[in-house]
Amino acid sequence: GTAALERYPGVGPVEDRVDDWLEPCIAVVTVSGTIVQGPVPPGSLAASNQQQQQVVDAAKLVADLRTIMDDNLVRAVVVRVNSPGGSALASDSIRRELQRLKTLGKTVVVSMGDVAAGGAYYIASAANAVVAQPGTVT
Repeated sequence: GTAALERYPGVGPVEDRVDDWLEPCIAVVTVSGTIVQGPVPPGSLAASNQQQQQVVDAAKLVADLRTIMDDNLVRAVVVRVNSPGGSALASDSIRRELQRLKTLGKTVVVSMGDVAAGGAYYIASAANAVVAQPGTVT
């Protein structure tokens, strides 16, 4: 698993944008899995565990959030979180970028899935609004 952007026009070369996407939009970012700082090195124990569980590369997610910051067409960001947490440092770096998005006037909404614990809960604390299911474990 990764932190992914879904239907976000700011990722990729500008010439690849579709004209219809040149209107204000909402970016959707997915945080699904254990939060780690940077990519998991091949051959490591974490890499073998990655086959069994999803991992969120915080460094990549931060880069994605910075791309969103630079795109004036993005008015809001929905962060879909389904994570047991993970690295405190990695979670803090993600939270700081969400705070910066808010400072720039972009609305940040966190949508919690089945689990939003530890660092994932901390990330959610930076949002303008948090939406959770009745059974979400926090």
